[in-house]
Amino acid sequence: MTWHGLRFLCEAKRAGLELGKTVTIGRQHCDVSGPRILRMFADHEIEAPAGLVELTRGPDHADPVLLSLGASHVESIDNSAYESASKLWDLNEPIPSDWHESYDLLYDSGSIEHVFHVPNALANYMQLVRVGGHVVIHTMANNWCGHGFYQLSPELLYRAFSEANGFRVVRMAMFETYEHAPMYEIPDPAAIRSRIELSNAWIGVDVIVLAKREKRVTPFARWPQQSDYASRWAEFAAAPPPDPAPAPPPDPAPAAPSGRRQLTDSLKRRLPALVEWKHWLLARFPAFSRSRSRSQSAAYHKTHSFQAQPDRYRTQ
Repeated sequence: MTWHGLRFLCEAKRAGLELGKTVTIGRQHCDVSGPRILRMFADHEIEAPAGLVELTRGPDHADPVLLSLGASHVESIDNSAYESASKLWDLNEPIPSDWHESYDLLYDSGSIEHVFHVPNALANYMQLVRVGGHVVIHTMANNWCGHGFYQLSPELLYRAFSEANGFRVVRMAMFETYEHAPMYEIPDPAAIRSRIELSNAWIGVDVIVLAKREKRVTPFARWPQQSDYASRWAEFAAAPPPDPAPAPPPDPAPAAPSGRRQLTDSLKRRLPALVEWKHWLLARFPAFSRSRSRSQSAAYHKTHSFQAQPDRYRTQ
């Protein structure tokens, strides 16, 4: 549990989240100190029971924090007993049916990216909570390559926790992973009819989602499709068939190349050794190519950063 994860849970608690019987995926460590936890509780007007969180030291695991937020009971599921999880199960495999609808809240703060079979893991998460219960997933979204198997996108989480699977996304946010970094509210790509694309320089970016189970549905009876492609396919299928096309006109004469293009082509034909020397130079001194790539990458980062898209990302 990180500072942002704790803030997200506190805000959800103030908005009415009932933790009830809670299960964590793995024994979730707590990376927030006791004083900062208590400060966060005070800022959100949350009165924690005495003795669960101490001012002088932080809890090793998130269980006391979850109990302070109102959980009546906290269990955990892991593939190994090395951290004393309550239940042992490989989440690549479907969970036993008698585990279905056992919990009011499932909390995963950094486990799912380490599970190879993400669809099975997500289906297990969905089945573990009762109708009316919630799932919270906090995972890596960008600049964490190699941390686990995957980095997850908002598109994937919106499509998974959708009405088709009996869920509704209550809130989704993204943030760079330094303490007190602003949290950006993430809309559904299907609702804004546009991809959610984000690029930043080097700081890690996380995504966190709160989803509510609203009806009992077998997850992934049909596989989700990326929303922008699904809308294009639907528009194409609904469009009337086109009229028979008339005979195409003859191809127009190709446009004359620009003067710059003509000059470049002429030099390449007349001075092939110069072309070979250019490619030898780029291979021998990759700093030239790297400099050009950095310039292009910097331009992309600027146009796809949180700050460059204020109409899309609302801070809180």
